[in-house]
Amino acid sequence: MNPGILLSPQQWAESTFGSAHLGDQRRTQRAVEIAASIARHPSASLPRQMPDEAALHAAYRFLQNPHVSYEQLIRPHLQQTREAAGHESQVLLIQVTTVLAVLPESREVLGIAQQEPLLRQPAPKGETKRQRQERERESQVWERGIQVLGSPPAGVQWIHVGDRGSDIFSFLSLCRDLSCDCVVRAVATADAGPPGP
Repeated sequence: MNPGILLSPQQWAESTFGSAHLGDQRRTQRAVEIAASIARHPSASLPRQMPDEAALHAAYRFLQNPHVSYEQLIRPHLQQTREAAGHESQVLLIQVTTVLAVLPESREVLGIAQQEPLLRQPAPKGETKRQRQERERESQVWERGIQVLGSPPAGVQWIHVGDRGSDIFSFLSLCRDLSCDCVVRAVATADAGPPGP
């Protein structure tokens, strides 16, 4: 799929979800139908996005189906985006818990290259420094994003772009190890103080 071509909602849904492996071709077709309806009215609620009451109930059943997972649904889109990012000379990988692939010159969005749903957990009361270092931490999401994407193909420059949450040695070191470049905002704009002379 050429990301520079504007697709109809139906074409986009088929391209994005038509190859999802949901254990039954009817589930995949339902995913395409739901996605096309959502794409036609992206700012509306689900009841307003579906064409009728039967489609709405079918969407609810689909979303509650134990054979359907977020990972299965998004996998084809991630693969398409990563493939497209591997054919460009330079790609910005703008990230927090979602890695968005963008062409720097045209600002064209290739798609989502990686995504990790994250539920922020408060630190346990009385946690020691050693205990904190041993448990999984939210800051590790930056490293996992890079590890999933890996190294760019030969002749391609991937530039990971992050906010000050990525200003950690392990993130910067991993970028170097995987032959990626990075741009990190080390200070929030509000904290930067007045401009210099």
